[in-house]
Amino acid sequence: MYSQQREVSSRGDHVQDTQKQWAALGAWFMGPKAENGEVFRDLLTQAIDTHIGFRRNYFPCDSPYVTDELREAASFQNAMKNLRSEMDNMQKELMNAVPCFSSRYKAHVRWDPVMPANLGYMSAMLFNHNNCSSETSTITCKFETEVGTDLCVMLGYDRNKCMGHLTSGGSVANIEAIWAARNVKFFPLGLQEALQMDDRLAEARGYKASFILFGSIFFSQRGEEAELVSGSKWELLNLDVDTILKMPSEVEDLTNLNHQQFMKIMSQYLYESVGVQEFVGRHKLTQSPCVIVPSTAHISLTKAVTILGLGRERLVTVSVDEDARMDPEELERILKEKLEHNIPVITVLAVMGTTEGSALDPLTDILELRQTFKMKGLNFGIHGDAAWGGYLCSMLQRDEPKDSHMQTTVEAGFVPEMYLSSYVHEQLSAMSQCETITIDPHKSGFCPFPGGALCYRDIKMNTFVENPTPVGYYHGDGMILGDIGIEGSKPGAAAAGVMLANRSAVEDPCLPNVA
Repeated sequence: MYSQQREVSSRGDHVQDTQKQWAALGAWFMGPKAENGEVFRDLLTQAIDTHIGFRRNYFPCDSPYVTDELREAASFQNAMKNLRSEMDNMQKELMNAVPCFSSRYKAHVRWDPVMPANLGYMSAMLFNHNNCSSETSTITCKFETEVGTDLCVMLGYDRNKCMGHLTSGGSVANIEAIWAARNVKFFPLGLQEALQMDDRLAEARGYKASFILFGSIFFSQRGEEAELVSGSKWELLNLDVDTILKMPSEVEDLTNLNHQQFMKIMSQYLYESVGVQEFVGRHKLTQSPCVIVPSTAHISLTKAVTILGLGRERLVTVSVDEDARMDPEELERILKEKLEHNIPVITVLAVMGTTEGSALDPLTDILELRQTFKMKGLNFGIHGDAAWGGYLCSMLQRDEPKDSHMQTTVEAGFVPEMYLSSYVHEQLSAMSQCETITIDPHKSGFCPFPGGALCYRDIKMNTFVENPTPVGYYHGDGMILGDIGIEGSKPGAAAAGVMLANRSAVEDPCLPNVA
């Protein structure tokens, strides 16, 4: 299983092969022959015993529901007998399941989950927490917040600005990413109308948004700075994402409104509030926006444009080269075409690890094209679909604060036998410039289903899809996970599984993972 000649190094000092620090990999899995089966059984039994103790010690003076009298009833005993019988039948049926844990099985982006992930999931599953209900799932919601930050940092985002959360899978994450990008794209038009029409925003009518390079809104096609209310429809549809993300808080400051008050006003003007037909009519828009993806893009992108009402025909595909990577020259041609016909581009998607070929699209070229076309008046967001390849970022070396518990690959005694190519290294290193990234712990994170995730470079972008529930009673300091995504229910057990995998299989997700 292990190479006896493998050299293990730590900060330039050679570690004796007898230490075999890389052999820790063997402790992460139950093993294809259940080599760690006894350990798994012991830890799972410990988790079950702990849960049983928790129930028994919670208000121990409370009267039990299942009494001796109940147990003696024939119906009770028959029900127990039936449970044991059906449990046995189910186990026999599962013996015909595909053995994805076997080293003989290599398909469908599936394999044996790491033991910590399975144990974390099974332990938390007994509590049956719903992480979309923060008031009753405070612990597993904390786990999910931790996991989201861990994934963001691994991908290169600033831990003080980013936000990530779990989803049922990469499909839901991709749909949410396009949802957020669409709402961000149309927000300036809604804000312009609100500033012009609503007296409650009168103090902000001279508003100039911050622009990262120029200090205020810069309409590159006109070559001048201007107030928001003076921008044309095309200009407002092509502002920089970071510029748009700052608009709500800056207008709130000018008008002395809190966020809830401001968004209540904006609900009369936003695309997602008034609907596509009303919005298009108000702003006299004649061209439908598009989403640009490589021909290798996942089917979830087709689902995204249909669910969001953009239309299947508005999903523009770019051909790929012989390496199954998006052709940057073809992308440039398509962007020129969209610019010539004044067709807004909501986002360009880069697949960072295709399901079929594990190919990474040329993200660095896409970023360069965005910069070029931005100065011509065409701007767009970038989404990285790294559902499969995101965990490869764990092999990158990043500068981390000294108080971090992260170790480098060398310090950890882990030296990969197959290194990343310079091309792959460059593309992964550029992912921190994507507005959003999909990553699936249930793929190369070796966690059980369901375990997808969406990471935001700037937490403010998620507020553009936020839908506060009127029935939430959570008053803690953390974000309410049920308000920030598509799902209304999701297992806290999934967060516990990913969290325990991060904490125990690797001390920090920036360490090399089993990916």
